[in-house]
Amino acid sequence: MNNIPNANNALLNYIDALLLDGVVELSGFTEEPVTPLCPESSTEVEKDIPENSLDARQLRLLLFKAANIPLAMSSATIEVVIEAERAILKRVMSKDGIVLWQLNHRGKNIHVLDAREIILPSGHPGRQVNGDRGKVHILILKGVAYGLLCDDVGESIEIDRQDVEWRQQRPSRLWLAGMVTGYNHALLDEKEIIHMCEKILNIGN
Repeated sequence: MNNIPNANNALLNYIDALLLDGVVELSGFTEEPVTPLCPESSTEVEKDIPENSLDARQLRLLLFKAANIPLAMSSATIEVVIEAERAILKRVMSKDGIVLWQLNHRGKNIHVLDAREIILPSGHPGRQVNGDRGKVHILILKGVAYGLLCDDVGESIEIDRQDVEWRQQRPSRLWLAGMVTGYNHALLDEKEIIHMCEKILNIGN
């Protein structure tokens, strides 16, 4: 048990190191104009993110965690967040070590990726889940039948775009947009997550 803080620090250091891969850019669950992140069941508990208009310099982000790693995503791209039992997810297929799951939400099939499988390398112990029981949170993306599974959902924050250390180049790990400074959360690129789903499903390839 004494190793838990060290393990968490190691995971944070891992995310920090990812930024060095490219050098340190990318681009809020509202119906009102918000700058998108990228330029250009069991009993379900839905969580809404407060709707407020922002100017073009601001971002509204939802904070969450997977494998104890603090993550963030643009709230503008998230339709709804639901809580569900992991056991109701059906395994559809896998590719390159990443499993695509399926969730039936309100009569619609949602294809779901586990955030831990995206951010952690193959073979990392943090990718292992003990059994198929327990509750998870799923961020269902707007306008598409895709979602992202995570362990815990936190607060919604509003920040200035300059408060993100953007990756200007992405030779690898395209899903990593940058780091939210002051919060130390890795910012995910939802377009790349959608692309990963489509690649597994062989859509547009």
